[in-house]
Amino acid sequence: MRPRRWGAQMSSSEFNWESLLCTDAAGRSLKAGLFTTYDRADGRLLAEHLLPVLLHLGREPQGEGTERQYFLVELHERLKQLHDKLVIVSSAAREEPEDPQNPEAEESRAYPWIWRSIRSLTVGSRRRAVQHAKLWLLHWGANDEGIEHLEIVVSSANLTHAAFKGQLQAAWRACIELRPQGSQVRLQGWGILPAFLRKLAESAGDDERLEPFVELLARAECPEGVTFVASVPGTYSRRELKGTPWGAAGLGEIAPPGRGTVSISILSPFVGSWAPDALDRWCIWFGGLGKSLKLVWIDKRHPWAGRWILPKSTLTVLLGAGAKL
Repeated sequence: MRPRRWGAQMSSSEFNWESLLCTDAAGRSLKAGLFTTYDRADGRLLAEHLLPVLLHLGREPQGEGTERQYFLVELHERLKQLHDKLVIVSSAAREEPEDPQNPEAEESRAYPWIWRSIRSLTVGSRRRAVQHAKLWLLHWGANDEGIEHLEIVVSSANLTHAAFKGQLQAAWRACIELRPQGSQVRLQGWGILPAFLRKLAESAGDDERLEPFVELLARAECPEGVTFVASVPGTYSRRELKGTPWGAAGLGEIAPPGRGTVSISILSPFVGSWAPDALDRWCIWFGGLGKSLKLVWIDKRHPWAGRWILPKSTLTVLLGAGAKL
């Protein structure tokens, strides 16, 4: 049985709980796919769990003997058909040495042959950089009506076994009809997303690799009421951020109009380290104050409480700024 990582998924019309290992384009052939992750992708997770779902493989990876061999042949053939059409972008490999007794280290080295067909890119080719986004863009072939679709998934899940095995994640998913031709107007409707893809490719040292996915965005209408916010490697002046609002500047762009103080509610199972001055600068970008922050936290008696992490030093900073818990 494949591991089921359950998480909250949101579409334009519903909010529910389901596995991220699914698709809204069931029954159709995958033509291309882009996946971004912070940690490098686990080969075993891809080969035994994600790819069998997306490629609609007819054999089970957990089979034995002949069944197992048929699965490997089928996976190999489908990946050859998609050679260089599947792209994964990640941050650099971790610097600490791998523990040979760690089963996850073994998983990350499993199925080395799949990387002959999957293009793996690492950010930081020109300067030190990290890539935290978890974005999937899936190009699905025509359905019975001859219509192709672009499926977009924005989540909090890395492409690692740990992220799917024992962590609570959140995801937004949309499956959008593709027009036969691209349009600059449609591309502009995606806001910062096309620029994010191009910056990602630039940082990975392969400027043209993600251009086919930008072209797909030009063939699709951005869902109504959806605005993307993204961060990219680099330091930018206020003038530059007015033209292309990366990071916290993007929050300011989507803040409601008016001169009042913006209130933000944050729901996250992990909060990192924050210093008072960094928190103040972050709030200034979107017209907020520390006391306008609301951190939604899990009840300490909930069975998931042990997986929600907030450093004591950060708690002190938040409370000192007047944030509400």
